[in-house]
Formats: sequence, structure tokens, C-alpha cells
Amino acid sequence: MNRHRLLFLTVAFILSSWHLLHAQENLTELYFAGNYVEVIDHAAGLIASGDTSFNTFYLKALSEAQLGQPLEAIGTLQTALSTHPGD
Repeated sequence: MNRHRLLFLTVAFILSSWHLLHAQENLTELYFAGNYVEVIDHAAGLIASGDTSFNTFYLKALSEAQLGQPLEAIGTLQTALSTHPGD
């Protein structure tokens, strides 16, 4: 029984890691395509689901800045720095 549980948890972890990595790649593609609103929406969803990757916050802040929302961009970066104080 424990082996099945361990196997299940391992597979779930691998799939969730792959999903987050794939979602972050999509953010980069969306940003360079100029789809800033979509980047903000997707990044906000990733952050709400527990993604703490600095890249997710950074692309969200860049998109907010591109849309003329400097205060939102600063807030996003401040949140990112609270979870990544060394970056």
C-alpha cells in the first residue's frame, strides 16, 4: 500500500512540476507576442495557485509596466522580493 501511495505522489509531483514549467514558458511566449493582458491574467492565476517563481512575478510586472500600470508593477515586484529577498 505504501509503494502505491509513494508512486502516486511521485507521479503527481512530476506532473505538477512539468505543468508549472510549461505555464511559465507560455508566459514568455505571450509576453514577446505582446499579449500583456493575457500574461497578467495567467501569471495572476499561477501566483494564486502557489507558483513562487521569480520569473512569473517578473513577467507580470513587465506586462503591467507595458500597459502603463507602474504602481501595479511596483506592487508585483515588491511581492516577488518578499518571497525572493536575494533577487
